[in-house]
Amino acid sequence: MPIINEWGDPQKTIIYTVFDGTWTLEEYHHMIDEMNKMVLSVDHMVHFISDFSKSKSSPAKLLSTGRHMENTKTRKQTGISVAVKADSFLKAIASVAQKMFLKDTKMYFTNSLEEAYKIVEAHTLAQAQHG
Repeated sequence: MPIINEWGDPQKTIIYTVFDGTWTLEEYHHMIDEMNKMVLSVDHMVHFISDFSKSKSSPAKLLSTGRHMENTKTRKQTGISVAVKADSFLKAIASVAQKMFLKDTKMYFTNSLEEAYKIVEAHTLAQAQHG
């Protein structure tokens, strides 16, 4: 499977997704559905780290998945999203998707998995301090 979701920490506060090789829109839709099930299995905020370091290419019409993302049942529990090694095409798509479908989702981009975890940790600490 070119897209794999797993818990990124023992507390189940991060979903870590690996994009490996070439992946399809169908696989992307399946990944979104799987993420929703994971988020709904817990009763707290969940953040997302998407690792594109092994991704070879993304499918055409990727923006068409925006409505599928928008129609999830997990918005209240959705935290930030951090993309690791996203290419310029994916960054552009993410920017448009955020403006059109995911207005309440903060997105970050980084070049390392370590930095992605630090971004989530800093966001979590800031949220805890602000109540």
